[in-house]
Amino acid sequence: MVWLHLLAAIAWIGGMIFISLVLTPALGKYPPDSRWEFFRTVGTATKAVGWIAILILLSTGLLNVLHLQIQWNTFIGRLLILKLSLVLLVIFLSAFHDFILGPLLTARQQTAAAQDPSARRLRLLVSWLARINLMLALTVVYLAVLIARA
Repeated sequence: MVWLHLLAAIAWIGGMIFISLVLTPALGKYPPDSRWEFFRTVGTATKAVGWIAILILLSTGLLNVLHLQIQWNTFIGRLLILKLSLVLLVIFLSAFHDFILGPLLTARQQTAAAQDPSARRLRLLVSWLARINLMLALTVVYLAVLIARA
């Protein structure tokens, strides 16, 4: 279970790291129209992988917690509560990004209004939300290490 949990975390967070540190900077060299289409295609593929990973993380995480029989009022228990709270926040932000803002931005990019100020603000919001979510996900990994080492 732990191995599967780690594999799912690697797939999910690795996808976020790839998009933010590799894909986005690399696509900056291409014309906006082709850049946007490629970004949308890769985003759709990574979204499917990411949500499958989230489902695996939730199920294996639950089994791992049940197996460990955590005492919630201990230091480890409080760290786990913090980790689980951040996990819920990251999942909520991921859903907001993937199922609300992403499709809204895609629809906006396909119209003549793609260059108006509100479209630029929406692109900026989507970009910053993804960065913040990555930082929160990395914090979850850090807490997982603390829990495993405590």
